[in-house]
Amino acid sequence: MKTLVTGATGFLGSALVRELLKDGRTVKVLSRAEADTRNIDGLDVEVAQGDLRNKKSLRGALADCNVLYHAAAYYSFWDRDKRLIYDINVQGTRNILEASLESGLGKVVYTSTVGCIGLTKDRTPANEDTPFDPSTLRNDYKRSKYQAENIAREFHG
Repeated sequence: MKTLVTGATGFLGSALVRELLKDGRTVKVLSRAEADTRNIDGLDVEVAQGDLRNKKSLRGALADCNVLYHAAAYYSFWDRDKRLIYDINVQGTRNILEASLESGLGKVVYTSTVGCIGLTKDRTPANEDTPFDPSTLRNDYKRSKYQAENIAREFHG
């Protein structure tokens, strides 16, 4: 069974890749041609070049995989051009989930952000079931991840 990991060159994704390898999994990573791969250099992974904005590249990356861990995201609070945040985080999530569905992939694990967990009025610990108020989203990154999470929920059924 082969596992595809998006976001594998980032902090969370590279830690996930290491854990999957420790668990004996065969891992393929999706990486943009210009990505900084230092976090995964030397790891026993197959690299598939692709981009979440290019659905054709995603189909190729998923071709021989049974599981997808989608941990990729564009994280920025400072970019003036907000389109990139939405193109990658929202449309990119839709693209990878559509490609996964088309390929007959068995399992998808989507990684969101703590910013999409509701806050309790009394500040007690929250979880995924805590009611969420979207009006509390104060930046484009959190808004994009909230939209992407809703897309993932649509695909889940």
